[in-house]
Parts: sequence; C-alpha cells; structure tokens
Amino acid sequence: MAFDLSLPLTLRYTQLSAKGSVSADGSDDLFVQYAVLATILFTVVVFLFESYLSLRQRSTYNKTNFPAELSKTVGNIDAERAKEKKENGNDEVVKEESKKKEEGDDDKKSKVDRNAPILPQLQEKFSAAQSYGLDKVNFSLFSSTYSVFEGITFLLLGVSFWADVTFVHKMCSTNTSQLFFI
Repeated sequence: MAFDLSLPLTLRYTQLSAKGSVSADGSDDLFVQYAVLATILFTVVVFLFESYLSLRQRSTYNKTNFPAELSKTVGNIDAERAKEKKENGNDEVVKEESKKKEEGDDDKKSKVDRNAPILPQLQEKFSAAQSYGLDKVNFSLFSSTYSVFEGITFLLLGVSFWADVTFVHKMCSTNTSQLFFI
C-alpha cells in the first residue's frame, strides 16, 4: 500500500462533498486541499512549542542543589526560632505540642515535628519534589510524542473513522449488555 506524499495531502479515507459527489473537475477549493496539511503543521508547531517548554522545565528539575538564598532565609528563621525557645524555655513549647496531640488532631501536618529545624525538612521535600517533577515531565514528553504520532497517523489513514464504523456495526449487531459487560 503506497501513499502519495505530494502536496496537497489527501486522506486515505475521504467523504464526498456536501453535494454528495466529488467536484466535476476532480479538485476541491484551495482550503479543502490544504486543510490536512494545515492541521498537521499546526499540531506539530504546538507539539514542538510544548516540548520546548517541557525540556526547559526538565533542566530545572535536574538541579539537585537546594537554592542558596532559600537556604539562607530558612536558616535565619530556624536561628530565630531556636533563640525564642531559649528565651521562653522549652517547657512552654513542649506543653503546646502535647496539647495539640491530645486534642486528637490526626492531620498529617500535626505529625510533623514542629520543634525540629525547618531547613532539613525542606531540603528533604525539595529533593522529593524534584524527583517527582522530573518523572512527570519525562512521562509528559513521552505521552505527548506518542499522541502526536497517533493523531497524525489517524488523520492521514482515517483509522479513527474505521474504528468508529466497526464500533457502531458491533453495537448494531450485538446486544449492548453483552458488548459492555464482557
């Protein structure tokens, strides 16, 4: 099965015009001739732009160093908290924490040690978030690449039409309860 890849591109499956037949001279107007090409070009341009953005985001997810400015700021906060604990005494802070736990607040936030310094906890969450984001971007790139190839293939070959016709034919020829609950 050979495909004609010369312009204008035509689908493998095409419907007749609205009048019910092909035009007399065998060609349709300019827009119809190039509609498939314009659709494919638009799809590819959008895909390339989204891939470019994803690759830029991916490079930021590859960074494993905790931002220095954030580390400095959070370190200052931890130092202030430690200073307040020394001034006020640890007994008051411990009593407040035990009251919260006794109230039965089983929220995930209450299980976090609020007396511990924030910086190590934040660094741990940073590395976990970077790993998750990297996995998400990698999967997104793979998924979008597959979707574009599938969409262009279905557009050129008319596969979705034949899948729809097969599904409708199966719906009409079988009992619908058998079709959906097999």
